[in-house]
Amino acid sequence: MYGIAPKLPLTVSHSEGILSTKDLKENVQQNLKNLILTSPGERVMDIEFGVGLRNYLFLNFGESNLEYKITEQVERYMSYVEITDLEITEDPDHGVLTVQLVYSISDVISDQTLSLTIDPKLMS
Repeated sequence: MYGIAPKLPLTVSHSEGILSTKDLKENVQQNLKNLILTSPGERVMDIEFGVGLRNYLFLNFGESNLEYKITEQVERYMSYVEITDLEITEDPDHGVLTVQLVYSISDVISDQTLSLTIDPKLMS
């Protein structure tokens, strides 16, 4: 079945073939997640793309520029997305970093939330 873009990670279904994002909300959320998790230099032909959330995991949270980096990258690569709330929390005792992003697209999508948690115990 056809959709907007391939769903990541790529998954093949026997009935539908390669699964796709079905609507704009799902596609925008996938693109935001990709933007925040991709490390700068990781994307071929655009080394400035990405926030690199994992790179902030063990930094001194008070001195990091993570909020600025997320805002700057969204404005640059997804200018149609308006961030209405951005909350970043850390648990230094367990090395866990959580980003909660509330966003909207004027007259299209309102108040969607993307929540990402980076836990070094879950990373290989």
